[in-house]
Amino acid sequence: MPNTKRITLDHQTQGMKVYMIVVRESDGYYLDSTGAFVSSFPSLFTVLAEDATIRGRYAYDDARSAWSDGKYSFYIMSAISNDAAIQQPAQDTRVGIGEMIINEDAEVGADIPRVGLRRGQAFPNFIFPMLSAATGDGVTGLTVTAQRVLDGGAIAPCSNPVSEVSNGFYRTNLAADDLTADCAGILFTATGARPQIITVVTQR
Repeated sequence: MPNTKRITLDHQTQGMKVYMIVVRESDGYYLDSTGAFVSSFPSLFTVLAEDATIRGRYAYDDARSAWSDGKYSFYIMSAISNDAAIQQPAQDTRVGIGEMIINEDAEVGADIPRVGLRRGQAFPNFIFPMLSAATGDGVTGLTVTAQRVLDGGAIAPCSNPVSEVSNGFYRTNLAADDLTADCAGILFTATGARPQIITVVTQR
């Protein structure tokens, strides 16, 4: 039975219709929508589904066929038609790239697609963990405070509240004001939890 290869894209935009072009670098073959690698450019590629809880996270678990050893490149595309069944790679927007190394049909190295935060642009559903100060395990049921420091300025509250996702993960919607800096420090605190400090270097 083939192993599962997981491809994930985290993006600030929700509700996109996303598909992936996967290239097997050893021979230039493409992964088509059926899970087979073919020599000619397919008419349809595999679609990534958006997570129902963590909006803006798109993923696909591929166990349709065994992948041969070697390097694979990913190009994640957003359909401008807003219909993942209408795929026009020459016109659609590329929203992520990545690479994966396969050995015996298992991931041994990966650079999974990520899209950075942009200066002065809101980023919804920013996900982060909160860990117990005593054990280091994820903690549920916390009231989390979010603060920010922009380019070495004074610390100030973030614009939006924090809500719980599950299993020690929380999320907040970072507003444009929270990211109007080349380097932003985000501090999350809660009683009984370790302070969570995340440094963000924005893109322009």
